[in-house]
Amino acid sequence: MADVLAKDTTVKEIENSLKKGGNYKIVFVITLDSGRIKAQDLSTLNYILESIKTDFNYGLIINQVSIEDLDEKENQLLNTSSIEEIQIFLSTIPSINIDRDQVKPINMRDYDRKLMELEQMIFELMKTIKENREREERLMTLNENSQRLLEQEIKANRDLDSQGQYIA
Repeated sequence: MADVLAKDTTVKEIENSLKKGGNYKIVFVITLDSGRIKAQDLSTLNYILESIKTDFNYGLIINQVSIEDLDEKENQLLNTSSIEEIQIFLSTIPSINIDRDQVKPINMRDYDRKLMELEQMIFELMKTIKENREREERLMTLNENSQRLLEQEIKANRDLDSQGQYIA
């Protein structure tokens, strides 16, 4: 639902499909951006999950095909083993019977605001992760320097000990 113009239509189609009631296997396909789930995909997933008023299991497929890979090849299909893996995965997802009264309207009015909040949260988390990595690197350097000084002191004490002198 990343396409803003198609968002409302897509939401209505998903909602109408679920409100028909019946047996469903729910699978979300998301994409990664620099190894992270796109905020739009996560937000959309949450809206749909919130619209179903019963607990259920669902599948999650991470589409990892990069644009570069797609540009290099035209009309590529998954190889047979990949298709079989997906079929096996889909067969493990339990189906759920959803009655129409278990589906509430998908409220997308505050989608953009929540998406911005989610993106801000992700930004803050990434900033914290970066700061923690930098702090960890500094601590590792300090630890290495401390070990090196300790080894030098031990060596100096051994040298003095072999000469009959001691450092207090």
